Amino acid sequence: REEARERQAMAAARLRGADVLAQPEAYYLWLRLPERWRGDAFVAEARARGVLVTPAEAFAVGREAAPHAVRLCLGAARSRESLGRGLDTVAGLLRAEDAAGTAVV
Repeated sequence: REEARERQAMAAARLRGADVLAQPEAYYLWLRLPERWRGDAFVAEARARGVLVTPAEAFAVGREAAPHAVRLCLGAARSRESLGRGLDTVAGLLRAEDAAGTAVV
C-alpha cells in the first residue's frame, strides 16, 4: 500500500492540472483526455514514445460508449524512475498543442 501511495503521489505531481480519477492506494488511474485528443491517437502516440497506456474502450462492456480516457497502470513500471519517465512523457503529450488526434480536412 505504501508503494501504491508513493506512485499515486508521483502521478499527481507530474500530471498536475490534468483531469485524473484515482484512489490513493490503487496501482492505476484514469486520465480523461483533452478534447483535442482521440483515445486511439493518444495511445498510438504514447506507444511511439515508449509508453504503454490502455484505452478506455478495452474496459467497455456491451454497447455503451467508453469514456474519453486512458488507464495508466502505475504498478507496471519496474522502478519509480521508470514510472517517472513514463509520466513525464504522458504529461508532455497532454501539453502538446499539435495533438496527433486533431483531424485536418
